[in-house]
Amino acid sequence: MEQEVLSYIKRHKLIKSPSIVLVGVSGGPDSMALLHFLNQYRDQLGIELVVISVNHQLRGEASEADIEYVKLMCQTWLIPFIQKNVDVKSYVQKNKTSQQMASREARYDVYKKTLKETGADYLALGHHADDQIETMLMALTKVTRPEILSGIPITRNINGSQIIRPFLSVNKEMIESYCQLHDIKPRYDASNEDTDYERNYFRQRVMPLLQERNPNLYQTAQIMSEKLQEDNQYLEEEARLIFKTMLSKQNKEQSMTFNKNELRKIVKPLQRRVYKLTLDYLYAKKKQELSYEHEEIFMRLVNEEVINQILDFPLGLKLEKSYENIHFYFEEVVNKEEFWPIMLEVGRTVQLNNHQALSCELIENGIDIETDNPNVYYVEQESVKQPLFIRKRKPGDRITWKGLPGSKKVKDVLIDKKIPRVERDKLLIVTDNKNEVLWLIGLVKGLPKKKLGKPPYLKLEYIET
Repeated sequence: MEQEVLSYIKRHKLIKSPSIVLVGVSGGPDSMALLHFLNQYRDQLGIELVVISVNHQLRGEASEADIEYVKLMCQTWLIPFIQKNVDVKSYVQKNKTSQQMASREARYDVYKKTLKETGADYLALGHHADDQIETMLMALTKVTRPEILSGIPITRNINGSQIIRPFLSVNKEMIESYCQLHDIKPRYDASNEDTDYERNYFRQRVMPLLQERNPNLYQTAQIMSEKLQEDNQYLEEEARLIFKTMLSKQNKEQSMTFNKNELRKIVKPLQRRVYKLTLDYLYAKKKQELSYEHEEIFMRLVNEEVINQILDFPLGLKLEKSYENIHFYFEEVVNKEEFWPIMLEVGRTVQLNNHQALSCELIENGIDIETDNPNVYYVEQESVKQPLFIRKRKPGDRITWKGLPGSKKVKDVLIDKKIPRVERDKLLIVTDNKNEVLWLIGLVKGLPKKKLGKPPYLKLEYIET
């Protein structure tokens, strides 16, 4: 077994010397064999060892005995030992999660802190090939993302250090034999026999049947896992490059807008990963489990001719297909009536928010009022009833402009111009004191009913910083 593990470490470049390796040890056969192995080959590998044992405080005296056993073995082998206690029961209540998940999350929180405290380069864990098979089988029964089927990663970054799993190329039987050969008498957790736990069910009910068909299943599964991980790493790197390019085109925080035709140019495996990266970006540290159906609707919106559609995600996130664009945005919980009409006085600048303002000045003469600048609007002072006001649009608002016979509903104007629904309610308009719509700011310049064709003019300018 030793040569197999040494070859595995070398093949995957798991450890660079000199380095400090923090070893997670529970007292069971897997972690004790790993600790013994690393201690035996510490000079050859160029490493220093530190042991961390986490007491989950779930099994009373048995948990304490496990910790004491590990501590005694570390004293015998002259390895620094660290003990940490975690209150899993309180963690379950606080985070509303299962005991298994709480144990894992609390344990990894301890690992992160201890890596920082010790300055260790690596965290070595005792996962082996049978664990790998169980993980892949469990994933097969409940996930639809192919990258999850690749199982336990060989290495993973954790707070600037790396988790390594040197035993993934050997199985449980080989580890038990190693313990017997080196007179290691590990502790055994009785809960590992309880088939109410999902992993134990697969270990006791499913694994023996598969191993009957293929005694070398552990090798087959690990080879498959490594290939899947290599493929996934390549696709992930490609997707991140695409996502980074798309992210650079965004001009608003907490939202993402994709052009459907641009997304169609990339292959579907990358489309799916860009979708996942988008959710990771928008949700940041908020953990959200989204259904397979959400992803499929996204793919349908990209690759099929689908009419405009809105999909609700957790925490107020919405996905909207609007014409040629696909928008992710968080619904703003704001009462539309909270934006009261704001008076726009001549010679003053109104600050709309931290990034937007609107100014109004009087221009006597000598100015060309025809401008292509969408953020500047000229209107004859005598053709409007002052003061002017800024407000949100309302049902029934209409506007007219040069060359348009009659008037048109503002709602229809926005639809014709393919303005996404999420942007329509944010639109600000300028009206006169008789509520005549003069300007859809930055979008459509209206024509007052009363037109004199002479100065002075009011110049309105929208400013965005």
